[in-house]
Amino acid sequence: MGKSAIFDEIQAFNLSYLLLAQKLLRVDRLSAKFRLHLDDEVADLIVALDTDQLLALSSSSQLLMNLALDASQLKLLTSNPRAPDQASVHASILLLSQPANPDLSKGQGE
Repeated sequence: MGKSAIFDEIQAFNLSYLLLAQKLLRVDRLSAKFRLHLDDEVADLIVALDTDQLLALSSSSQLLMNLALDASQLKLLTSNPRAPDQASVHASILLLSQPANPDLSKGQGE
């Protein structure tokens, strides 16, 4: 697979992510903010994006979404042979234990 094809897939992924984020925010804002790890300002901006803005933002060659799990959490979820059918429950518990937006919590109280 060439670089061009990879960039096309990244752009398609970005657009899908933004459209899903908009839909989730419109249906259940509080739950969407939690699931997507967004603060109010970013949530407002995403909901307000029009089609042209969505297409322009998604055309980046960089992924707009970041994985919410770190390496140790990912290893725990993928290497537990005792309960492979409970991976989604374990992932939910791990994500519940994290702040909604870790970057925002770093600067507070300093």
